[in-house]
Amino acid sequence: MNWQLHHAMIPAFDMQRTQGFFADVLGMAPVHVPPTNDPINPAGPEYLLLYVDDDGRELHVVKPVPNFSQRNGVPINPTMGHVAFTVDDLDAAKRQLDRGGWTYGDTGAIGPGGMKRIYVHDPHMNVIELNQRPV
Repeated sequence: MNWQLHHAMIPAFDMQRTQGFFADVLGMAPVHVPPTNDPINPAGPEYLLLYVDDDGRELHVVKPVPNFSQRNGVPINPTMGHVAFTVDDLDAAKRQLDRGGWTYGDTGAIGPGGMKRIYVHDPHMNVIELNQRPV
């Protein structure tokens, strides 16, 4: 299966201090993300700092949403941190997970860009996002 690293997401509770850290240590400036009124997937600088490098790879710094799983009907809370990979065929990835008996949460196309995504725990309980760009 063809894949590429899409983003890493790390949780942060103090967004202003976190933004200062990345600016001071790495010279990173966040991309503007407009605020939303979506209680399930809030955005804006108090909830999300988005950094994108010249090759399009992303770092998402997100204020954790404790009830994300319950509100979205999925067994995994990605706001606690994860790494994301883009795959060519998300349905093929889901079939492979099903064959292996892995439990995953399919959130559909919520979030930025309308990208379809699923979340799964690896054998060590790290959250992994698999996504597919819209066609």
